[in-house]
Amino acid sequence: MRTQSEAIRNFRTSRNLSQHELAAGICARSTLSSFELQGTYISSELLFKFLEKMNISLEDYQFYLNEGINEKEYYLNLTEKYSSDLEQTQSPGFQNFITEKAQSTHDIFWTFILLRIKLNVPTKQYASILDSQMKQQIRDLRNHLAHVTVWDSFELMVFSDLVPFLPLNFINNRADDLMHEWQLNPAKNRQDNTMLGTAIIGKLIVEQDYDSAIATIHFLEKQISLAEFRYYYVLRFFNDLISELRGLYLSTIQLNINYDYLNIFTDFNLERVKDDLLTFRTEMLAQR
Repeated sequence: MRTQSEAIRNFRTSRNLSQHELAAGICARSTLSSFELQGTYISSELLFKFLEKMNISLEDYQFYLNEGINEKEYYLNLTEKYSSDLEQTQSPGFQNFITEKAQSTHDIFWTFILLRIKLNVPTKQYASILDSQMKQQIRDLRNHLAHVTVWDSFELMVFSDLVPFLPLNFINNRADDLMHEWQLNPAKNRQDNTMLGTAIIGKLIVEQDYDSAIATIHFLEKQISLAEFRYYYVLRFFNDLISELRGLYLSTIQLNINYDYLNIFTDFNLERVKDDLLTFRTEMLAQR
């Protein structure tokens, strides 16, 4: 069983928050530091404020203390594992369990998991399966993103999954936030923000806002470290695709680009982004 000080420290560091950032407006940084490092006493009021600031429910906190693993993390991993197995995620037993959790807890996390299960179909089928309940879930999740000031990996996953349903101005505003965060602290959330940038670029391409997509690509190119050099192939795909699509209208290039490096999308778990963009490419070629 973990101690409370270990739990708070782990939650804080997983969100890339400094002690100063978490303590701001709640207590002195030294109070939080003593609690984390030495296990000194803090009041329940302070503890609840820390949890609230990090968007952690008491139920999740207690589960983490007792088990050392978060129940939500378990089911999130399960949906990742079954992302290519429609039979598993569409089974009534699995869906009924998640539905009961969403209804009984009113927790936005379970709403997201339920929606992710229902959307575990090719993107082109979304229009045929969206019902009023799913549309409301999308609105609820979008409102969550708009009101949470400290984004964790959960918010980034929600954003990435909802990109096909978000208006372009919302996407562009988040792109501006992304660039601001990079400039403040280039090392903070580097991988998550890079993946977020990928989702943004994909949306901009489908919306045919090529100038904004290229601006985002160029920005990310400047931020990638040598350790992430492989990600250049992802950005190269975006650049090549935009060049090809623009050529459709300008009739200035031959449509013979060979995307022979697309296996990199599998390595980054971005296959859906790739498939959606290649489907869009096929549709645009058919209209030529």
